[in-house]
Amino acid sequence: MKNPKWSHVTIALAVIAALAIASPAIGVSKSIRKAIKKEVSKQISKATGPAGSAGSAGSAGAPGANGTARAYARVDSHSDTPCAPNCDVLMSKGVSKVTHPAIGQYCVYADGIDARSVSAVVAVDLFGTAVPMGNGSAMVYSYCIGTNGAFEVNTERQPVTTVRDAAGTGTTTVAGNAVPADTVGFTIVIP
Repeated sequence: MKNPKWSHVTIALAVIAALAIASPAIGVSKSIRKAIKKEVSKQISKATGPAGSAGSAGSAGAPGANGTARAYARVDSHSDTPCAPNCDVLMSKGVSKVTHPAIGQYCVYADGIDARSVSAVVAVDLFGTAVPMGNGSAMVYSYCIGTNGAFEVNTERQPVTTVRDAAGTGTTTVAGNAVPADTVGFTIVIP
């Protein structure tokens, strides 16, 4: 069934309104008036008109509040961008410097935040890591000894190792035990 047109609804409403006004004079019962009201409601709920014009665009929202991280930084691997004397720190907040005291070891300094009392989160950073990217890891150790509370990050790789198969008929390559590596970049977040 097609939706009724506004002109038909308007005519029906006019007839019903006239009946409702005249109903007491001509003796229309309450049950008929109730049926008329029900029918009017039904007709109005099914009626559709032409689409209206599009509204204007809303205004831009207010800037969001700062996040809860007190400090964060993205650090390229030592092999990609040598730390001399400090490592390159990218997209950072609250990190004053990063040093590289040993292979696969980095000390992240966040002014006013002591690693001995705060845990940090670290992850391998794809763009700061040398190929192959899939076998690197980055881990937070509690703190760099002798630094007065800098966060220690250790990076490692699983080197490829060749082993003989169980039958002794050939060899295959497998991932070896992880070893410290300077080829892994990382991102650190300090809450």
